Amino acid sequence: MNQVLKDQRIQALISLYNNGDIKECLLRAKQIAKIYPQEPFIFNLIGVVNASIGSHEEAIVSYKRALKINPNYFEVYNNLGVVLNDSNKPDEAAVYLKKALRINPDYPEAYNNLGNSFKELDEIDQSVESYKNAIKLNPNYIDPYTNLAIIHASKNENEKAEYYFEKALEISPENIQNISTFANHLYHQKLFDRSKELLVAIIKLNPQHSESWNRLGLCQMEQENYDEALISFENALKISSNQIEPLNNKGLVFYKTNQFTKAKEVFLKVLSFDPEYIEAINNLGRVYTAMGLPDNAIEILNSKLKKNANNTKLLSCLVDAF
Repeated sequence: MNQVLKDQRIQALISLYNNGDIKECLLRAKQIAKIYPQEPFIFNLIGVVNASIGSHEEAIVSYKRALKINPNYFEVYNNLGVVLNDSNKPDEAAVYLKKALRINPDYPEAYNNLGNSFKELDEIDQSVESYKNAIKLNPNYIDPYTNLAIIHASKNENEKAEYYFEKALEISPENIQNISTFANHLYHQKLFDRSKELLVAIIKLNPQHSESWNRLGLCQMEQENYDEALISFENALKISSNQIEPLNNKGLVFYKTNQFTKAKEVFLKVLSFDPEYIEAINNLGRVYTAMGLPDNAIEILNSKLKKNANNTKLLSCLVDAF
């Protein structure tokens, strides 16, 4: 076997993957796997590529093929655990992640992924322990800090949550996903000024991040800065004009500032995109009531309650219309 040629082919596959040429990488990897059917790395790479495009079953088959060739390939056990977590099979994922850790106990990514499995299985103490083990092995690994923050936030342990969010932010101050998660947590804690600081930081990093423009608008609306909120929602809509959430929120600004005709037009536009969008239906009902058109409100709310009989928001709005 020409090892140099084999190495060159594998390196070419890695380059294709790293450059984002996923389809070509997968095509060539399958071709090369026929030439080197006992090379586990190639089957692992096929699994990684399939997982990246959401082909989970194909990924699982490839990972298991790699493990048949090399049962001690701990990275594959970890990758198999990740795709099983993503396939909503955390119990199976945990089995493979534990195997990865038996082979390599100093593997922070496997501990983090095992923590994800435990979290989905509602074994929170074990989840926390796994995330902390990942941090012990790699204090600069951002994912377990964020995961610990999310767990503490879900338990209303806000001081601990914010500690871990801040640690993640300290490690990676330009990680947009982490900053966004932290900002959303602060929003729900009604810490609007700090949330806005983080959202502005995201927008500086990526002015096209529409989710942050929308969340910034929500913070501003909560603080009754309606002119600023309207600008933020419109900035989100400039990025994509048919986004339902910022469009609905724009309508709320008009509603809260008693511009009922404008609000009605916006909510009707939202419903033209999604006729079953409950928030817009509820808001349109309130607008009709505020405009002195309770019959219009009752008509639209009753029509939607036929499909959503137990929706408390619609029921409350219907009561207000009478």
